[in-house]
Amino acid sequence: MKEITDLPAYSSILCNCASVVSALRQRGRITAADERRALQHLSLHEGTWPTTIEIKDKAVLYLDELAVTYLDQVGMLGHLKNAGFVAFVDASEADEISALLSHQSLAADVLDVLDRLRQQMAAAIKTGKVQLAESVDASDDLKNHPTANVLRLTSEVDAVLIDDRFVNQHANLDHDGKRVPIATTVDLIDFLCDSKVITNDERTELRTRLRQASLCLIPIAGDELLDALKASEFRAGRVIENAELRAMSESIRRLQMSDVLQAPKEQQWLSGTFEAIAQCMRNVWLEDIAEETIIARSNWLVELYDIRPWMHRLPDPQNADLNKKRYRLQLLALIGVVPNRLPTDRRRRYCAWLDDQILADVQSKDQATFQWLVAHAKSVVDDLKKKLAAMEGDEHES
Repeated sequence: MKEITDLPAYSSILCNCASVVSALRQRGRITAADERRALQHLSLHEGTWPTTIEIKDKAVLYLDELAVTYLDQVGMLGHLKNAGFVAFVDASEADEISALLSHQSLAADVLDVLDRLRQQMAAAIKTGKVQLAESVDASDDLKNHPTANVLRLTSEVDAVLIDDRFVNQHANLDHDGKRVPIATTVDLIDFLCDSKVITNDERTELRTRLRQASLCLIPIAGDELLDALKASEFRAGRVIENAELRAMSESIRRLQMSDVLQAPKEQQWLSGTFEAIAQCMRNVWLEDIAEETIIARSNWLVELYDIRPWMHRLPDPQNADLNKKRYRLQLLALIGVVPNRLPTDRRRRYCAWLDDQILADVQSKDQATFQWLVAHAKSVVDDLKKKLAAMEGDEHES
């Protein structure tokens, strides 16, 4: 419902868009025809105000969302700066404008990509490298569905490449008595690399571009993560992510902030990611480099090696006891699994970092979890002592 409100206390600083148009005209920034068209448009939307104010030279103007819309519609926004005015808008409005500009730029890029694809496909069809399937009745919506088209092609192909998670959750596709394997774009890239058609560096580049394009659930390998971490700069105690490392970290955080991951079906991807991070962290501590670099890389890795941001996507997410157990088991992995097979000196340095960066924080913020870890470590030591004692007893008897 529209209501007219009288604000006499602010009448000296409030003005309508028509006043701004008149000020632009007075300063010679628009023609009489421009002013006439703008005022005619504004009269239909903001009406006539009972009082107006004179906008002074070099005035500072705060434009609310509606004012930005109206002045944009009549083509006046671009004249404000040239007229000597300083315009401010709300941060959310500026963000929206930036997003629209970014979208416009991306739309042009998309059209460029589509044009290149058309040219490549046309050339491949002409040479016979790409073959087209028979068309179906356009009026039959079911047969024209993309999944139905894939099913129809199984009798003519050796494999089906599809990035639809509903389909590629399965290993094979069966239709009319024929079984063909299902592959993804990532599988194709790996196949090309394994076949020496592309280099490992080219594979990394392609996987990075897929992550940047927001293709989700791309597996992360430990060596891939380590290579990107090594290639990133170290500055002021922090890792400065390069494009490859940033693409991996942002792909993980993007999933953490969404409901994309479907457990338990896709929990294998999450387990593989944690395993890759743990492998990478172990390899970081094996490197013969400055300890401050090792610590910076470990700090970066341990931020991703945290199960808590994933709780909402795991089975029974409201079970507080289960979530606590998951978190504690992951801390145990940091204590026992990651330093496994590290040389004694490196293991000692790793444990010092773990105490300082992780366990000290747990002790101060979650005393129950810290005591649980201590009790678990004590039980492991006690079990080991019993086993050693039993082994010694067996040796004496023999």
